Amino acid sequence: MEWSKLKNVILLILVGVNLFFVVLIAYRQSKTVYLEQEAKEDLIQALNINGISMGTAQFPQENKWPNLQINWDVEQARGIAEAVLGNVTEESRGSATVYTGADGSAVFYSDGVFSVAVNVKQEHLSRQAAEEYAKLLIQQMGLETGPLEEQTTEDETISFVAIQQAEGYGVFNCPITITYAEDGIFSMQGTCLLGEIKYRAAQQSTISVFTALTKLIQYEADHGSGIKEIQFIQVGYLLPTISASTVQLEPVWHVTTDHGQYDVSGTTGIVKKTGSKI
Repeated sequence: MEWSKLKNVILLILVGVNLFFVVLIAYRQSKTVYLEQEAKEDLIQALNINGISMGTAQFPQENKWPNLQINWDVEQARGIAEAVLGNVTEESRGSATVYTGADGSAVFYSDGVFSVAVNVKQEHLSRQAAEEYAKLLIQQMGLETGPLEEQTTEDETISFVAIQQAEGYGVFNCPITITYAEDGIFSMQGTCLLGEIKYRAAQQSTISVFTALTKLIQYEADHGSGIKEIQFIQVGYLLPTISASTVQLEPVWHVTTDHGQYDVSGTTGIVKKTGSKI
């Protein structure tokens, strides 16, 4: 057989193989979409049977988490304190370190729990102005957070809360609350991620959103929390108890309902109620 003819035969074989794989991939993708849709419909039916509606909640497209860890560094606390207080003196008090500046003070614990009080010398700010100042304080501290949400208070203070983030994902047990009083004092408290956040090479092996909501249905059946509506579903993390210099963030499905918020572990499926709605 002439070389030109043989070459054409080889090219036809290669084209045929490529077409086969294209068809195979398309088939698998369509089958995956079909199975996901079927699982979604089965889940919605199971929720309805248990008296729970999806409301306006949407199933997240994302179902994998980056494998994030933090090289925990408590020494970072001083830099954060100085960012809002200026030059500070440092004093150790048991498990806490107190930083004192000319216009306020900060207390940091080794697990990241902190509180800051600073006089910004801006009295009688409007809600909008107080919110902008709160954003500025978060920026000065070098913290990454989600949007500020206003909280209802029983006095004349203005209060906001934001969830700290790691690489754009909420760390849902690390909220930061910022309160402004008319005398010009901003108070901040919460849990701070102290250290450098890094990606690990391995991808997290996690449960699907359908499995997570099935776990929530079982939790509701066991505890009778009174959930009637699922309002929002997010992918994120929890900060575990600090026991080593390297901290592995725990992936969770964070579910907001009409009866509070729930975290479903992305690895174990364990459900924890995390508090009332923000």
